[in-house]
Amino acid sequence: ERTVVALVTMGGAPGALTDPTPQFPSGRTPADLASGNGHKGIAGYLAESALTSHLSTLTLKETLQDGHGSAGSGKRDTITFFDSGMTHLNEGGLEDESSLKDSLTAVRNAAQAAARIHQVFRVQSFHRKKLIEYGDDKCGISDEQALSLISFKGQRTGQDEPVHFAAIRIQKKFRGWKGRKEFLIIRQRIVKIQVDLSFTDFWMHSRENLSSCIHFPFE
Repeated sequence: ERTVVALVTMGGAPGALTDPTPQFPSGRTPADLASGNGHKGIAGYLAESALTSHLSTLTLKETLQDGHGSAGSGKRDTITFFDSGMTHLNEGGLEDESSLKDSLTAVRNAAQAAARIHQVFRVQSFHRKKLIEYGDDKCGISDEQALSLISFKGQRTGQDEPVHFAAIRIQKKFRGWKGRKEFLIIRQRIVKIQVDLSFTDFWMHSRENLSSCIHFPFE
């Protein structure tokens, strides 16, 4: 663990890939290798470091393309936001409290990274729709405006269509094998009741007709 932390701290690439093999055509990351050998903690740390490094690169590229500020400022903001929290390993402390803090920090970083990636994809999808709709590269909508429109649309969809979402939940419930099995049993019982009632009505009607025709009490 100390060796891995030292290598990553000195600039090692946690997202590097091995040579492709027939079993793994895309190669394997250090996190995959550590997980395959049973080192779950090291695998989680390497995966978090790879994600942090990748997002730092994206921030640097975006800053350089937009021209807002210097590249160093973009990297500093990202590293501050995704603090690895592994300083206890360098100090030689492997107490339960520090391990718990590191685990919580890793979970928080992963959740925030996933939220940021999902947000970027939604904004890009929104811009693509506008480009198709207007046929112009300059839609006049910034990323902040697009994100606000997407968030407002999501809130309105949840408030204005409760019946639609209720129908979707019912459909999802009955699409499962358990819900469909219960539905078929209930339908079979209903059909049986309907058949019994129809046969009873037919029998009573036939009995009245026979009694009126024969003029003999039908018993």
